[in-house]
Amino acid sequence: MSMPDNKFTGSSKISVRVSGKALNPDEGYNLDSVITSLQNVENLIKKTYLVANDRSRFTENDAQSINIKLQSWEQGSLISNLEIWFNSVVLPTLPFVVDNREFIWESIKGSVDFLRAKFNAEKEGKSVDIRQNTDGGTAINVKAEGNSKVVIYAPQGLPATAERLQPTLQELTQQIDGTDVTSIDFSDKAEDIKQPSKVVSLNNSDKDLFGSATFTSDEQVEIVGKITSGNYDTNAGRIEVLSSATQRIEVGQSYRLKISEDLHAEDKWKEMFLSPRPYFCKYKLGGPSLNKVTEIIVTDWDESKWDDEQAV
Repeated sequence: MSMPDNKFTGSSKISVRVSGKALNPDEGYNLDSVITSLQNVENLIKKTYLVANDRSRFTENDAQSINIKLQSWEQGSLISNLEIWFNSVVLPTLPFVVDNREFIWESIKGSVDFLRAKFNAEKEGKSVDIRQNTDGGTAINVKAEGNSKVVIYAPQGLPATAERLQPTLQELTQQIDGTDVTSIDFSDKAEDIKQPSKVVSLNNSDKDLFGSATFTSDEQVEIVGKITSGNYDTNAGRIEVLSSATQRIEVGQSYRLKISEDLHAEDKWKEMFLSPRPYFCKYKLGGPSLNKVTEIIVTDWDESKWDDEQAV
């Protein structure tokens, strides 16, 4: 391995184990399942490479810079030992990655752990507060606050990476049907792939979790909106967006609305109804690729601009 001119030429390894009836060596491997599994894993690796470099499209130049090779495979379900070759690549510097050469493995592992913690909490109907560590720690910690709120402490930068990898991870889990394919395991070392405590494992419950999940943004954005219908008792309604600080929330569109419970104030609600007001909010993403805003969650309002229709 060499690193001329601050560029890395060398390799990183990932082993993948796909288990299930379709991958039983005694009965022969189902070719469609083998090809689909390897293609989905390849897509995940390429997507991770792009996300780490803050890009969205894999180009011909990228194909010259990163090459994924199947070095060997073993029986015991289907175990594929992959080698990711980098050719004169500037390695991304990510706050949650200890060894930059292993940024793909650490990004995948961290994203699965983070998304699983977040989606499980949301599935239980709890509100989720994401707090990013700035001390260089890489652990993810989950702490309950009361019966309805969960705080997830995550390494800096990981929530944004996980959000962008979620659609590709969702696509990967859709192959898991509980029979032909029962699980997909990842490891950064070939010798660890058969040890449950040392792998990232996706199974049928993750398919349901990732497939049905919506994603709530971690960032708080500013909008000006007019609440066109609402229910004070449930803190829910619809809002028409008049201006927005993010392109995800489209001006002129009407969205389902949820107002944080700690903002439950009848006098304020009356002022909000049918009047343009400035809000701080988060948003939920849904749809097949989690690319559509399905709900706006008002987390606060801007008192300094409350009567200014041109706010934001």
